[in-house]
Amino acid sequence: MIHHKIVHYDIKENNIIYDDVQHLPIIIDFGLSFRIDLLKTVTYDIGFKSSSETTTPDN
Repeated sequence: MIHHKIVHYDIKENNIIYDDVQHLPIIIDFGLSFRIDLLKTVTYDIGFKSSSETTTPDN
């Protein structure tokens, strides 16, 4: 799936079957899958307050 740039998003035991001829697992049920290139990059700006900026319950 990495080669095809797909995120399955629902990997669980029920979505994996085994091919007895080729002796390989096969992933099924791509209903929740999506292409990696459709992901959006999200950047979080997490700020920290200095001790002089913190408030107390009294304020």
